[in-house]
Amino acid sequence: MASRAEDPQTQRDVEGVVFTRDATIIQEMRDLAMAQMESWPLLKGEEGQLQREAAESNKASVDLPAAQRRKKDPSDIYALGREGTLMAGRLYICNKCDKIHFNVAFTAFAISEEGHIVTNYHCLDSFKGPSGTMRELHGFVVRSWDGRVFPVTEILAGSKAQDVAILKVGLPEGETLTPLSLGKTAEVGDSVYTISHPKQMLYRFSSGMVTRNIAENSPRAASDQPDRYRMCISADYGVGSSGGPVLDQRGNVVGVISSTTTVYHEGGRRGRSPQMVEKKTIPVAMLRELITEVEE
Repeated sequence: MASRAEDPQTQRDVEGVVFTRDATIIQEMRDLAMAQMESWPLLKGEEGQLQREAAESNKASVDLPAAQRRKKDPSDIYALGREGTLMAGRLYICNKCDKIHFNVAFTAFAISEEGHIVTNYHCLDSFKGPSGTMRELHGFVVRSWDGRVFPVTEILAGSKAQDVAILKVGLPEGETLTPLSLGKTAEVGDSVYTISHPKQMLYRFSSGMVTRNIAENSPRAASDQPDRYRMCISADYGVGSSGGPVLDQRGNVVGVISSTTTVYHEGGRRGRSPQMVEKKTIPVAMLRELITEVEE
């Protein structure tokens, strides 16, 4: 069953402005996940990897909400976007002990009331098996802005090349998510906004513009290897932001946060005079390729 926090933001000032207590929220999410994990149908390691591989040839049937039509002020875009943006946590056993640990691993967002959510394909790498810090994966959970926590139960569709995946979370009867609507592909110069959780700095909001739309591929790539489409933006984000939404001025999703590339002054060597960071996101058209819309 999902659980609802009494006050997920925990603090308001004398003027009613919300101030989040990140550590309190993360601890609350951890406690709820640890308490419920034995009763939840969590998707675990080996089965998750099988679904991840099968998802490459699948599409997800999703009842998408109608697109937002009216331009909004940034504060209204944030208020709308945070309702559909999710914290994604990982339950796992590390390489040093036999206890189950929890961390906020990445960002996701809802695209249907019925529990369809979006994140990056690379965020599901833990399903591949043991890594440098993890010995055994016990599953992923997500937390909504209003404090409810749900298990990730299925991987429905995905693309490794485009780095996007659609998952399903288990919703008890009567529970729904608040979905974000999908917009159209953004052009260079269009204003965009991001909401994500870099380094567990929860629901961080940033603005910028589309700086480039590019198709990446290696000259030595096989002829049947698809281009990787990327929308580069100047809005800020960092590690932990993967899978977060990129929103337009109406609050529609136009991209999915994916990766960064740092430009260095001296020979591309790390630690030598970093000059800029290219922020690469997945255009919404690549997400739409994984969806079959439910017809009313």
